[in-house]
Amino acid sequence: MFMRKVLSRDESLLEVQGALSGETAAEFQQHMQALVEEGRARVTLNLSGVTTINSSSIWKILLFNKKLAEQGRTLQIRGC
Repeated sequence: MFMRKVLSRDESLLEVQGALSGETAAEFQQHMQALVEEGRARVTLNLSGVTTINSSSIWKILLFNKKLAEQGRTLQIRGC
């Protein structure tokens, strides 16, 4: 399950619950793309509720970080 929140005009949060692999990977990517399009300076991924994660999802996070960095924005990861 994914829950997006706006914490301030400069920060968005995506909370992830459950497995982050297989079926959820495409939905995860859609949520991350929406966060890129929002344009906030800082994006926080809260992974404290993630029970498993596969290499494909880790790769998606790395690409997401790269996109944000290219725009001068930052990614914070919490709850690893």
